[in-house]
Amino acid sequence: MSASTAPRRAGSVRLARLGRSSEYAGHGLVLAALVVLAPVGLLLCGIAAGGSLPWWTLLLAPLLLLVVPRTGTLLPGGVAALLVALWVVTVPGPVTWWALPAAACLLLLHLAAAALASTPTTLTWPAASVRRWGRRTGAVVGATAVVAAAVDLVHRVAVPGSVAVGALALVVVAAWPWVARTPGGD
Repeated sequence: MSASTAPRRAGSVRLARLGRSSEYAGHGLVLAALVVLAPVGLLLCGIAAGGSLPWWTLLLAPLLLLVVPRTGTLLPGGVAALLVALWVVTVPGPVTWWALPAAACLLLLHLAAAALASTPTTLTWPAASVRRWGRRTGAVVGATAVVAAAVDLVHRVAVPGSVAVGALALVVVAAWPWVARTPGGD
């Protein structure tokens, strides 16, 4: 990574150049780092959950995603699908709490890749936008934790009609944005 050779104006943001790609400002660098590191976090969660993931996946997933900011391809979705398939195949047991941070890593991969694809890499996001997306991401992770707790409860206790309980939990989580919507809110 080398510093940009463009002349700097007083008060301007220093830009960095990643290889032959475009220049990145602070938020672009953070998003690019999330795109590359989120799969590593998911794979480490899989290893912690007892999965026998191949060592090369820890290198391959981030290396594949290094090209994402330059190409704007569907590669993050493909890598996410590959990671989920690896999780399903290698992690033992139907339920593990390590799935929650792994899901958060997938969410971060998705959000960061989408933000990189839809905004200029030199954009510095307003603090209000960062807070709004942080709240939304936290709400999704929180809802996922609630569903994970419900799944764990249903898994541990032989509840008659456990499929119905799971379906009800999914309906509640899916309907929550419309129920909790406030006029003029986020």
